[in-house]
Amino acid sequence: MYRSTFNFRTLTLSFIALFAFIGTSFATTSLDGTWINRDANTSGLTKVVISSSNRIFQAFGKCHPNDCVWDRVRMQGRGNSYKAYYNQGFAKRVLSIAKLNNGLLCVIMKTDYKDRRKSRRDTYYFRKKVRPNVSVRPAVKEDCVKVDYRTAKLRCIKGNWTIVDGPQGRHAAFSFGNKVKEARKALRIIKQYKVTQSCFVGRPGPSLEYLLRQGKAPTGAIAQEDCVSFNPRTIKVKRINGRYKIVDGSHWVFDFGNSKAEAVKSLNIIKKHGFTKSCYVGRPGPSFEYMRK
Repeated sequence: MYRSTFNFRTLTLSFIALFAFIGTSFATTSLDGTWINRDANTSGLTKVVISSSNRIFQAFGKCHPNDCVWDRVRMQGRGNSYKAYYNQGFAKRVLSIAKLNNGLLCVIMKTDYKDRRKSRRDTYYFRKKVRPNVSVRPAVKEDCVKVDYRTAKLRCIKGNWTIVDGPQGRHAAFSFGNKVKEARKALRIIKQYKVTQSCFVGRPGPSLEYLLRQGKAPTGAIAQEDCVSFNPRTIKVKRINGRYKIVDGSHWVFDFGNSKAEAVKSLNIIKKHGFTKSCYVGRPGPSFEYMRK
């Protein structure tokens, strides 16, 4: 049995009867989407789904434990009058559909039973299901320099082991002092991840350093990497003992001292690229830092 428990006292029976055949003027595109019955306790139609591009209509009826799913049918009509027809064996139903000026969707369902039960008319009012607002993270201006992993090589310049790249190795990309083993490991990382950009937050003396490959986060793993995992969905900026940090729960991931701006910018960059690991070459006091997925 389908019966609507919702009733507008000010709506007269004559208006309902007229509305079933005439309807309120609307553009079909305004019907597109999922509509939920205003009456959460209805014993009839709980929701309807409309695809206006091809005029497909689908209804859902109250059942236990889950709603009954009706067939998808094509709406028919022209001008201001649209209808959907159902033949459910034990009954035939005609649904008149229109959007009211107050934004509600009105569906009037006339049911003719094949047994001795009397025909009936039920009226339902639906509100459109609104998608939750998704906050758009502001665009982040990144500070990056080009790195050519194809020409990158190691060179000792006046006792300073340096990764250079570019024509004739004229561009000094990373410096390691006398730490040749760490320089070799960093070079291997750059080549394996095919790094094309070295990026910073805050220069000189950056508070965050990371690598990109064609504007995207490096992915995969390298043997004997020294990495710390974090969840980019749960990290946040928190002030602890006067210092701004990016934390993941009780775990401190990055420290930015008194620079809240650099902490917030770094958080946005991490979320933008979906980094999940912070990696180091040489600890404590790493000579090379990067992030990856």
